[in-house]
Amino acid sequence: MTMKKNFVNGIKVSEQLYHIKLAAFICDAPARSFLKGVKGHAGYNAYERCIQEGNWDGKKVIFPNMDAPLRTVQGFNNMQDAAHHHILSPLCELNVGLVSQFVLDYMHLVCLGVVRKLICLWIGGLLKTRLPSTVINTVSQCLASVRKHILDEFAHKPRSLSEVKMWKAT
Repeated sequence: MTMKKNFVNGIKVSEQLYHIKLAAFICDAPARSFLKGVKGHAGYNAYERCIQEGNWDGKKVIFPNMDAPLRTVQGFNNMQDAAHHHILSPLCELNVGLVSQFVLDYMHLVCLGVVRKLICLWIGGLLKTRLPSTVINTVSQCLASVRKHILDEFAHKPRSLSEVKMWKAT
């Protein structure tokens, strides 16, 4: 494997030897599970940071155990949790942290996860969390007014708060 050889021996460029150190893998959930050879993000044993089986709540798989044992690099490389793994990842040969060096997906977890959930509570949740309709309309108008100033290179432009369930992120 060329990558493994380059990790061990380094890369020589113009008589200068450079050693490679990989800081992190940054990819979305499907790519992360493919590279690691593990269950997809919606699977019962898909949780990446600890060992636990998820429960179906009628809409999605949730992982309720806050005290589950953490995944370790050694346990991951030994495929200790057989229900989590499909195959032994070829990245194991590179001696990289298949738990610690894969950063979680900020866009989906935070922007389209937590933030969207908060917005939904503010516009349609219980009365004690709901914002007044005047505030919702003002924010929606601001988002609409910004839309015309967003460059065409951006795939997704701002939408009103009434369309929050259809929001995309870039």
